[in-house]
Amino acid sequence: MSKKTANDKPLNNSSVLIAECVNNFDGWTNEKESNLTIGGQYIVELAVIFSSRTIVKLKGMDRMFNSVLFKFYVNGKPFSLIGDVRPYLELHTDKFAYKGVTRIVKYKSATEESLNEIVKLYRCPVIDRSVVG
Repeated sequence: MSKKTANDKPLNNSSVLIAECVNNFDGWTNEKESNLTIGGQYIVELAVIFSSRTIVKLKGMDRMFNSVLFKFYVNGKPFSLIGDVRPYLELHTDKFAYKGVTRIVKYKSATEESLNEIVKLYRCPVIDRSVVG
């Protein structure tokens, strides 16, 4: 039987998306992320979902990190970044029509400054999941 996650039911509007660091060595870049502490918890502002990996923007950090370095939680329950936005990734409306597969996901804690910076950098559609965290 699978675990119940925050994705399986409506979320409390006051919830925030938390990333708990489980590893600070990024196998994608082969570098240790010295500004991440194993066991440390960080608030997630944004995620960028590519075809083969996902990166996250953490509140107070000036760069993005590979999502495999974290476990994600909302209200103390496991949360799937991909599972939450899967329905939006498969839409084929004009609003989401895009030749690439990259998407930016905006969460409740995102600042306009962070969002604008990431949108300029990746130039792809934004999925607003600010009701999540």
